[in-house]
Amino acid sequence: MRSHYQSYQRKEKIRFEYQKPSLTFNEKHKLTELAPIDTVFSNNEYYLLCQGAKDQNTCIQYRLDYVKNVEIVKDSDVKFEDYQLNSFEKKLNNMTYMYGEGKIKVIELEFTPNVYSNMIDKFGKDIHPKKINENLYCVQVRLSMPFLLKCR
Repeated sequence: MRSHYQSYQRKEKIRFEYQKPSLTFNEKHKLTELAPIDTVFSNNEYYLLCQGAKDQNTCIQYRLDYVKNVEIVKDSDVKFEDYQLNSFEKKLNNMTYMYGEGKIKVIELEFTPNVYSNMIDKFGKDIHPKKINENLYCVQVRLSMPFLLKCR
């Protein structure tokens, strides 16, 4: 991961493969080229924050352990304007932490395979999805009351 740290210092873009967990093993990994902003620790995971490709004022978060084969894109100068940095900071402040004080509840969630990696991001790697049919899975998770109240 040294490459993305070097790209911060050099103010250059990086290219990487994003390998999210999948319930099917034939998924292709996405090749991404973006400007890194920073790394952050949230929800017990490290995230790489990058400037959005379609909207230069957005900040996209990538789980750092899913980022593979990082290389610096040569001659790709990156400069962030103050208003962009403010926009990125707002996004960072809106990242939620799901654990907290309060009574723990067990809930059952149904989800489609395309959001499996998001389920791991929110509930950890120790989830055990059960297949309902080709397009639907189910998992039981334990949540604190503050998290449940944020979801309503």
